[in-house]
Amino acid sequence: MVGEDGKTHLFCARWPEANVDPAWRKSSEIVHYVVDRPEGPYTFRAVVLKGSGRTGEWDAFAPSNPEIKKFGDTYALVYIANSDFHQPPHPKNQQIGMVTSKSLDGPWKKVADGGPLLGPSPDPNHWTHGSQVVNPTLLKVGDKYHLYFKARYQDGTAYGLAIADRFDGPYRMEPTPLTYDGIFVEDGSAFEWNGKICLLTTDNHGKVTGLRGGGALWVSDNGKKFVTVYVCARFRRMNLEFLPYRTWKFKSDTASSANPGLRPDFAAAPHPLPAARRARNGLPSASD
Repeated sequence: MVGEDGKTHLFCARWPEANVDPAWRKSSEIVHYVVDRPEGPYTFRAVVLKGSGRTGEWDAFAPSNPEIKKFGDTYALVYIANSDFHQPPHPKNQQIGMVTSKSLDGPWKKVADGGPLLGPSPDPNHWTHGSQVVNPTLLKVGDKYHLYFKARYQDGTAYGLAIADRFDGPYRMEPTPLTYDGIFVEDGSAFEWNGKICLLTTDNHGKVTGLRGGGALWVSDNGKKFVTVYVCARFRRMNLEFLPYRTWKFKSDTASSANPGLRPDFAAAPHPLPAARRARNGLPSASD
């Protein structure tokens, strides 16, 4: 985020151990770095959030997955954390929180009386019941605030939506997921582009785009119903351009002033999932 000082402010997660697991769920903390130019080098500014380790606190361990937005004169940072890093109960005890501040340098205050901003639904019939609720991304859509999140869904993961009148809640979950079953998506980022509401996620197993470990772009007119489209991403250093789903080719590394980087295209494309699953999720057939 570019601050009022004209500098780029980066909020990210880190942990002191050399390992990834269990460090990410045990010792992660959210930190603040500052830089004059986005390409670096970055200077450490402060630790924003770290777990207390105290029993009974929903975010006692591993604040992580931060995203920061500014609404009016207030900065809002959403994050995930857990009450106990041991497995079990982790990962089902992961929930979403928020801290706010009038300055990027803090002080930061927890909302919802210090409790989670969003957790699994208490309704046993809701698709998030008994699941982790993680990977938040927040966007103002019209006069509402949309909090997109990941949860387990059937034999994979899915993104869902909770809506509030205020950015600090309370949030009300929509009854069904935004994405479909049989896929693994996470680490979403929501943004507006050319009048469309976009959600960019990972595609861990390639079941959305056909590219294992790639990215999937979900596009909506209202932020509530999404379809998949392809992402055409040109990387000058890699000299590579990804095309609709399972197709790629090398391209010239000549820079384009009009489209130097990510170039979403809202054209539909055939879906690589099996025909039965495409039909079950209301997707077009491979011949459409």
